[in-house]
Amino acid sequence: MLARSFLGTHLRRSGGAPLRCLEFVRPFTSEGAKDTSFSYTPPGRNHLFVPGPVNIPERVVRAMIRPSENHRDPYFGPFLEPIFEELKKLYKSKEGTCFIFPSTGTGAWEAGLTNTLSPGDKVVAFRYGQFSHLWCEQARRLGLDVIKVERPWGEGADEAALQQILADDKNHDIKAVMVVHNETTTGVTSDIKGCREAMDAARHPALLMVDGVSSIV
Repeated sequence: MLARSFLGTHLRRSGGAPLRCLEFVRPFTSEGAKDTSFSYTPPGRNHLFVPGPVNIPERVVRAMIRPSENHRDPYFGPFLEPIFEELKKLYKSKEGTCFIFPSTGTGAWEAGLTNTLSPGDKVVAFRYGQFSHLWCEQARRLGLDVIKVERPWGEGADEAALQQILADDKNHDIKAVMVVHNETTTGVTSDIKGCREAMDAARHPALLMVDGVSSIV
């Protein structure tokens, strides 16, 4: 269960009574004792040292210290549209359409699968690490027919195997190919360009879906 913990110090209004401030929520064990393994955020500027999200530059943090824009205001549309155009430059695309999706990578997986595929559709998915494994499992739970291509954890996608699988799919029953670009759990980066070329060589119309959570930006 959770119990609130308060600062022992107080803030005081000018000429007024002291105010208590909520510091953090500390977990308790089932016996009611404090969980000593719980860590709180230390004061000052903290840094994130993981392969995924990056630390936000200070100038960007300062730029966000402003009132929120009203998304129903007539001004908001013209304010937002140029951002989508600028995103094309970031991803080196001239014709693709960029979408801003506030979510974890798992949420982006689900949005991509559910908005492009239907239950029962066949998909080819490489599995060679924890994230590619979880994406395969999500696709299965969403009702997709997942053709898993097992690879040793520590290796990436096999372009030759992909080309053969698609070449054998004469009726084009396979609707998509799922590849995790940068499998951070094993430190392996797959050759997305090679996968695209394998699909083109097989003359297959399947959609190439790429998890670029830790590699695109």
